[in-house]
Amino acid sequence: MIPSICEKMKSLINHGITRECEVVYLLTCIRKILEQEEGNEQWDALKFYCDWALHAKLTGRTAQSILSSFNEGHSALISQEDNLPSAIQDISKFTGLVSEIQNFLKSRDTNLQQYSNSDWSKFIFLYASIVEDCPLVINPQLSPTSGIKKVIARMELSKKRPSGQQYYKISWIITDASEKEGELYIINSFDA
Repeated sequence: MIPSICEKMKSLINHGITRECEVVYLLTCIRKILEQEEGNEQWDALKFYCDWALHAKLTGRTAQSILSSFNEGHSALISQEDNLPSAIQDISKFTGLVSEIQNFLKSRDTNLQQYSNSDWSKFIFLYASIVEDCPLVINPQLSPTSGIKKVIARMELSKKRPSGQQYYKISWIITDASEKEGELYIINSFDA
């Protein structure tokens, strides 16, 4: 079964990923392979990203690990300081998602050489649109000392397309136990 799934992934990637449904399909293929190779912790972060695209909210172990990074930087976000932990910056830019997918596909002999930074930026935009408003929620049993309650990603497209670029903004809304919110956002673009 895994070879046929890999062929489907290769076909999709060679065709180009330009729609949300194609992102979901790629992540579904990856998730099927990961389920068949159960017990391989190397891909825990990738499994998290696949799960986030397929579920309305996440409260599991890997989600708690990601939330702990936001918890560490929550006071800086509330006071609008600029010195956020690098883990939060990487998560908010979906750096881990891109590198995990690249490494996984390379391990499956799938060529990604044709994918430019703009292609990956569009992939991030599509992925963030899928997980928009699907909260990462603190599980009190796994994270009893957390100061935050949940994190939600939200998307905005710019109305203008300067220089052939489509700009977008991903806002990360971090809510603490007292319902105070902090926001972190990134702005990126892809070739339109």
